[in-house]
Amino acid sequence: MIKPDEIVERRFRKTWRGYDPVEVNYFLEMLADEFLRLEERANKLEAQANEYERARKSYDKIVKEARDRAAQIIIDAESVAASVLNTAQHKKQQIEDEILKLRHAREELIYQIQQVVQKQQQLLELLSATEEFGNDNIDNAED
Repeated sequence: MIKPDEIVERRFRKTWRGYDPVEVNYFLEMLADEFLRLEERANKLEAQANEYERARKSYDKIVKEARDRAAQIIIDAESVAASVLNTAQHKKQQIEDEILKLRHAREELIYQIQQVVQKQQQLLELLSATEEFGNDNIDNAED
């Protein structure tokens, strides 16, 4: 790469009908100054590009970490949800079993009450028949 000093220090042979050396030197100095400004700008832009590249890498790293963390959160949430669902299903089964036991106990109790009521009715009928029989005997004895 040509350095600005090389442009300024460059000398050409003088010829009899050549260019004016003062004009050539002035132009070379302007060219060297412009070259220096462009070189400084290129250095600044390169520094900015490096900074942007570092920022992009940092951004990429943060995004990757966020995605990884989000994936882990989803896995953890799914695990917790599965555990909660499993516990709820187990509890539901326990409740259904308890309801079934209670229905059976209710049916057994109803059956026992029906048996008691039926026996009481039979007893009442028997007492009523005995009472009528006794009243008939009393009435017959009085005659």
